[in-house]
Amino acid sequence: MIFWRKVSAVKFLGIDFSGNAASWKASRTRSNVWICRVESDHNSKPQVVALQTVQQLPGQSAPYEKLADLLASKRFAAAAIDAPFSLPQRYVPADGWLELLRKVHALDLAGNVPFPSGQALIALAESIAELEQLKPLRLTEKYWLEQRVNVRSTLWWKPRGGAPFAAACMKLLAMAKFPPCWPWTNAEQGLIAEAFPSAQLQSWKLPYQKYDGPQGIEMRRQIIYGLESKSRINFGSFRPAAEQCADALDAVVASFAGIAAHYSQATFPIVDRSIVLREGWIAIHP
Repeated sequence: MIFWRKVSAVKFLGIDFSGNAASWKASRTRSNVWICRVESDHNSKPQVVALQTVQQLPGQSAPYEKLADLLASKRFAAAAIDAPFSLPQRYVPADGWLELLRKVHALDLAGNVPFPSGQALIALAESIAELEQLKPLRLTEKYWLEQRVNVRSTLWWKPRGGAPFAAACMKLLAMAKFPPCWPWTNAEQGLIAEAFPSAQLQSWKLPYQKYDGPQGIEMRRQIIYGLESKSRINFGSFRPAAEQCADALDAVVASFAGIAAHYSQATFPIVDRSIVLREGWIAIHP
């Protein structure tokens, strides 16, 4: 007699992020912060099982706090956030990346906002080392810039700046009780990785630019078709939401960074590992 053992689906999250405090207001009806829930097992391709804005998360607390609580719960194998986890190594404290998170967590908040401003993060970096250039980049950002993917400096706060994203993300990780993060560590449950949907799409030779806004809907459809035709993921009933909103689509794509980190498929080029363990690295699914 043959006994079949039921294999439980592995759960992943993809999070499209924002460094704009207004995006996190509970009253926001058209949010650009999206969370994708994906389930996968070894016998079928990943399946989108939920796609919602941060405001739609259950609970009575503020949206930013609800997301921190979700990450702290570790009720998933891995999650990925489309935002920077660290700064260029020169601006990371001597005691390392976790100390940087603690320092960001301790920054004063200006007004009724849930996380420090980009300017506050830059001031913190300047207290550690003098800024050598206007828009310093981490090695992982330099790598993708060389691949002709637009990147943001974590120490630039004006238009197209990454400092607000980095400040919001590092504060979130601290509020989530400093969960295990790739590439610093690995964990079977509750692992967090840094995602970059444009880089992920570029690595798969899919459209990776100019797919946002109403004018980008045909490009989004091409991306979704490319993902489904290659059997990478099944959007199911959530396909229309991903077609209509680039942020929703980015949340789906971001989930692959978590999948890659969980299955030890995320790697980085041969560089000084000590730099990677200060700056972090964007996780890409091969």
